[in-house]
Amino acid sequence: MGFYVLVQPEEDARVEFVEHVQGHPALIISCGGSQITVQSPGRQDGPSLTIAFARQLGDAARLYADRLDGLTRLAPLDFESLAAQVGTTPAEVAERTESRHALRDDVWPDDDNPLVIEAGEQR
Repeated sequence: MGFYVLVQPEEDARVEFVEHVQGHPALIISCGGSQITVQSPGRQDGPSLTIAFARQLGDAARLYADRLDGLTRLAPLDFESLAAQVGTTPAEVAERTESRHALRDDVWPDDDNPLVIEAGEQR
């Protein structure tokens, strides 16, 4: 079973590399009392899978930081303007976020009401 994690960094957010036991490194992402730890799985191809994942994570994180830096270089983000660009009706949001996920916060998640639905899917 998969799950989705949304991290909105707070003042205490941090990412760190640790190696408490030699030969068993870990990447730790902490924010607001929550923690995600990335470790290599204990299987033959585990290290190569983890190396590829960590490099993808680093590349994507750099692109993400550069994009946010560019968006905020001249002025803070205008969330009202961004909401207007994405749309305000379910149909507008679905159309503009096709192939993305939309978070639901109007119901408690269960098998019949998942917290994350595919964009454009009506529940």
